[in-house]
Amino acid sequence: MGTVETGKPVNIDMLVDQITRTDDAERNKLFKYAATLPDVSRRKAMAAATDFFYASRAKWPGTSKVLLFYSGFVIALKDFHYAKHMAVKRKDTEKHVGMMEGLLDDKFKSIVHRRRSGLKKNKICVYLAEIKEARRKNMSFQGIADWLLEEHRLKVSKEYVRRIINENN
Repeated sequence: MGTVETGKPVNIDMLVDQITRTDDAERNKLFKYAATLPDVSRRKAMAAATDFFYASRAKWPGTSKVLLFYSGFVIALKDFHYAKHMAVKRKDTEKHVGMMEGLLDDKFKSIVHRRRSGLKKNKICVYLAEIKEARRKNMSFQGIADWLLEEHRLKVSKEYVRRIINENN
């Protein structure tokens, strides 16, 4: 229980429901959605939460900073989710075009920066001599991939084995 300026006890969940116009189940879905967003979009949602906090202090006097910030974050996530999934199907698409483009840009940026760490390549290079020897003995790429899985618990495709052998010849 929290208190508002009047000193009366207030149920925090009901207050969050009232501010965000969501229920607990919807907030849980929004936080799962937030986990799928690129980091840039989550930072934008946090910035929107800060803006909401400063804009709503007068409307919700006596409400804690944390609660207003949390509510602002939920509202920002709700807006992002609406812009991505529902605005396209509604008549008010024009209002959300900027937000939809921003979400797509953030997603594309995160895809471009994603790189393979090379861990699998480092692990397979340890066994490169054995792989080359197996290939010299006419073992198939699939056979080598199966051997790596059985003997070294290293799951690779036959195509990856072929690529590694060709790179190192």
